[in-house]
Amino acid sequence: MTRILSVVSGKGGVGKTTLVTNLSTSLVKAGKNVLVIDGNVTGSNLHIHLGIEATDNLITLNDVLDGKAFITQAIYRHPIGFSIIPASLSKLKYDNKEFDLKNHIFELLGEYDVILIDAAAGLGEEVQAAINSSDISIIITNPDPASLINALHTKKLLELKEKDIVGIVLNKVRGEKDENNKEYVEEYVGLPVVCEIPYHHKIRRSVYKKQPIVHSDPHLTASRRMKNLAYKLVDEEVPKENIIEQLKVIIFNI
Repeated sequence: MTRILSVVSGKGGVGKTTLVTNLSTSLVKAGKNVLVIDGNVTGSNLHIHLGIEATDNLITLNDVLDGKAFITQAIYRHPIGFSIIPASLSKLKYDNKEFDLKNHIFELLGEYDVILIDAAAGLGEEVQAAINSSDISIIITNPDPASLINALHTKKLLELKEKDIVGIVLNKVRGEKDENNKEYVEEYVGLPVVCEIPYHHKIRRSVYKKQPIVHSDPHLTASRRMKNLAYKLVDEEVPKENIIEQLKVIIFNI
């Protein structure tokens, strides 16, 4: 049975696409058949994170929504092992007024263990299409006030649509430098924080390198937490680390 998860945020720049690429990488390493869909058809950036070359011949989700291609024609394989449906780099390539994503995804049920939808930021039509197409959603936010307000709005939208919410991923955490800690965020938004990802300059660098951090630096604390979250999302037990792995964790996080 295919599990469809949308990763959503009311605000851009909180790390949503970074989380999606790292979850998909972790799920592949857990033995899952994974498809990632860029649900941001008017502001795509998933291709940047994954090193997909944008060419005129690239068939995208925009083409599928416009009725110019079948969804199976827009699927590409990433070297790490998951599949991708990219969105177009140009708003002009999406002309259809109806954003009917759900029916297209329906064609892929049973082909994958997990389908991850990287939703657009905000609460508009694109986001709602991603939410409507998914079984469950997870909200990612930063500890700053603006991000938390938008996380609260996103939660209310999900509740309005009667969607199951995994919880909150609190990203770019800087420890004592953040006034809004986990307990405050949980109380403010009214959802459990299921994963805290500490800020690290290597994560930003991994985007420039077009390599998910769980792949390039698997022993980083941020990498391990995203990997653990991925296992939890599919109800799998997180593999225990041996002594050598534990030593690597200490070394790589100094």
